[in-house]
Amino acid sequence: MIVHELNQIRDYTSAPTAKGLKRISPFITGGVGEEYFLLESSRENSEAIYLQLIKFQPDYFKNKIDNIFEGKYTNAEFQTFRFLISVAKANGKSINSIIKQVDYFISQSKRQNSNEVLNSQITWFVSEIIISFPIDKIRKKHLHFIQEFASHDSLVSHDIKDKLIPKVIEEKRSSFLLVVLNDLIFKFNRKESHFGVHTHFDKYYLNELITEENVSEFVRITHPDRLLKFSIKKLKKALLIDAYYFSSISLPSIEDTDQIMDKGTLEYSLMKFVRIQLEQNLYEDNFIINEFIKSKHVLFKRLGVHYIANHYDLKKHLFWNLDSNPLDYGYLKHEVFILLQTNSSKVTQRELNILFGWIDSIKLKKWNPKASKADVNRARAIEAKEYLIALNEVADSFKQQILAKKEELDKINNKNSDHPGFNSYFSFTTSPPLNYDMIDQDYIKVKELIDELIKDMSGVDVKKRKLRVKEILDFRPELLDRVEKLRTVNLSSLNDIIRGFQQRWEGNSEDFDWTALLNILWLVIESPDFKANKGKSNFLAYCSWLIRAGTQDDNHAISGEDLEYAKDFCLKMLSFKVESELLNKDPFFDILNNTDGKIFDATLNVLLRNARINKTEAADKWYPEIKSFYTNVLENENPTKAFLWNVAGSLPQFGYLDIDWVERMIDKIFPPEEEIWKFSMLMYHNRVHTVYKNLFDILFSKGYYDRALDSYSGTEKEIPEICHHIILACLAEWKNQEITSPGSLFNKILETQNLPFLKGVIGYFITNKNYPISKMLDVWERIIDKISRNVEEISLELIKLADRIDIYDERAFRIVDKTLSNVNKIQRPYQLYKKLTSVKTEDMEIRAKLLMKAADEPLSSFVAPLIDFTKKLYTVNKPLADDFVIALLQKRAYPLLPIYNEFN
Repeated sequence: MIVHELNQIRDYTSAPTAKGLKRISPFITGGVGEEYFLLESSRENSEAIYLQLIKFQPDYFKNKIDNIFEGKYTNAEFQTFRFLISVAKANGKSINSIIKQVDYFISQSKRQNSNEVLNSQITWFVSEIIISFPIDKIRKKHLHFIQEFASHDSLVSHDIKDKLIPKVIEEKRSSFLLVVLNDLIFKFNRKESHFGVHTHFDKYYLNELITEENVSEFVRITHPDRLLKFSIKKLKKALLIDAYYFSSISLPSIEDTDQIMDKGTLEYSLMKFVRIQLEQNLYEDNFIINEFIKSKHVLFKRLGVHYIANHYDLKKHLFWNLDSNPLDYGYLKHEVFILLQTNSSKVTQRELNILFGWIDSIKLKKWNPKASKADVNRARAIEAKEYLIALNEVADSFKQQILAKKEELDKINNKNSDHPGFNSYFSFTTSPPLNYDMIDQDYIKVKELIDELIKDMSGVDVKKRKLRVKEILDFRPELLDRVEKLRTVNLSSLNDIIRGFQQRWEGNSEDFDWTALLNILWLVIESPDFKANKGKSNFLAYCSWLIRAGTQDDNHAISGEDLEYAKDFCLKMLSFKVESELLNKDPFFDILNNTDGKIFDATLNVLLRNARINKTEAADKWYPEIKSFYTNVLENENPTKAFLWNVAGSLPQFGYLDIDWVERMIDKIFPPEEEIWKFSMLMYHNRVHTVYKNLFDILFSKGYYDRALDSYSGTEKEIPEICHHIILACLAEWKNQEITSPGSLFNKILETQNLPFLKGVIGYFITNKNYPISKMLDVWERIIDKISRNVEEISLELIKLADRIDIYDERAFRIVDKTLSNVNKIQRPYQLYKKLTSVKTEDMEIRAKLLMKAADEPLSSFVAPLIDFTKKLYTVNKPLADDFVIALLQKRAYPLLPIYNEFN
């Protein structure tokens, strides 16, 4: 009996003896008993158990390792390595034996196919064992294994940072530290599919590791010169792989600023590693000059200037005695700027004279062949002033000289750099919004101008009228008070103005003259060159959203003549027959965000607004002109996808306008061509989530749903939504759609065993909760009793519905039990376990029986709910509780063993 075996194992691991091991040996040859033995052995007395086990079975661990490289992974293999980790951490008499086990594993890992069979969790376990070794026991081959097989794992990086490095520092192992830095942390190569250099060490932990505190400790146990020379060598090697990623573009600042986009890269961390050393320590001048200032690598020059800036009092002579002009090198700009800025209060007259000399002789290369000498001088002046700006805390006695130099440069170019000290700058702030308040304040003035303009239009020739409109229409807010300064209009500027008026209207403005505004917009779209204007599409889109804003909320919407004018404007926009390109795979959002979709959306809003206020009793609530347009498109043209998106996707709204028109046009809205028919079905079912009986009956009578069941392959997006319509008709018990009706669509799905549609029906109950549970069980029961193909796949979908059942009766038990009988392994079962273990005493026995059947994998990560449930079950039905524990112990629910012992 499993309880007896596990208790025997627990007794042994609590007090291990050779006799005890022999007694339990039959129970630990595989399966649940062996896993429990290894689990308990890793918790206490691990070293004593290990020594007895290798004496009793010398090849025990070798056999487990062989299993791994033969691809035979079981829970026992994982528990074996957890046990070995526990033994290694004890660091006792067994350590040499543990090392032999690891060495054997490493030797096996050199097999040709080891990469294919090794599991990342196992390699992490082996790495953790190695990291637990005393440092003098860790060999090159151990570090090589970690680097090759495990260092890409963030958990290994964490262990190196939090366990290995502190141990190295504590024991002051300087040579070993350099080996770890070289072989594990800064072991890099070119990325396989990207530019730059790459290390397997996790970038988050890399950034966490390279701190001022850690670098200070590294220096303490090695020596500043030794560590920096090592670091320089690594940095040079990285530069040989890809210098671009160490440039001032990728690393715009040496110090830590918000301009460093990714502080987890190897490039940044390696540079930071060197930078911190330079900040914390002093080095020989010749060393700094040769390795940094005179280096051929830009990054080293920048680090050299940064070093001088941080030790300015002692090392400033290295900067002011340079034998070349540092301002000639644009890549040094930031570092020179920071040096001057942070030490400006210490600048002397001699140094200021040197700086002015450098400024006067800056050599600036032409950025393009067409740049004139004057252009270069203007650019040079801007750059020169950046260094003057850096002298923000200079002595008062020098301020007049600096001001004079700035005025001298201003005569060449009076502009200043937006971001002094940076060659490029990334802004994290968004551009300020348009000054819509100004539009509000001056709207009355603008309205008067528009009214005056419209009155004066008669008798003015087209060319002059066009120019006059352009003068008036550039609504730059800051220029509204002076008409003569309004600049030539362009459509892109108009778009922002329209958006401003839209926001003004949505802010519930009452003094808004729609007629005047639409007049202005009308003049634009009627101008002779509008059709050829590249900005036409965007302009119409903004106009459409403005009209939509004015018609969608009946509490604040256009009425009367303004609504008539909006209708005419929509007709005018429709006449352009804009057809946007569909760029994305989702046509719903593609058209929604395209101009033609917005025009149709605005038009429908105008139609509905008119119908609600002017034609409440009429059977035909259309504007006749727009109805003629839509009818003509359907009957005499090839409707665009945007048109069908609008009509099919808003079928209830068009039915509200005139249901007879919808019924007459239905075969045009859903044309017979397969691709277009499916497109309309997609738009209707994805956009219409309420099922209207009149529309359902029209589509059903036309055979569209029967066609869908026959023609869809299973990958189409609309299948779930079609199924939702079908099941809602079934649940509503509409005529011929009842659950028991032989001719219903639901029963046709069952008869044909149509897998995608069965999943779609089940999916409705998974994603929607507004239905009686009894209705769900009716559908579930009918499916589980009828299916004969794809049984397990359908049952796996059905079992997800158990989450909806709060109280189990005998019927619910039979349905769920039968479903579980069809399933070998539940996918992601913990939601079901959680629901079944929610303690309700009235149906606990049923829940226990279902749990015994459902549990199909190790339950060690689902402990607390099982413990509470089991204790409660013992108070309700002890015999069932005993059976329950025994069944779940077979599924590795080991925490239930003490509960069994408590009640027996």
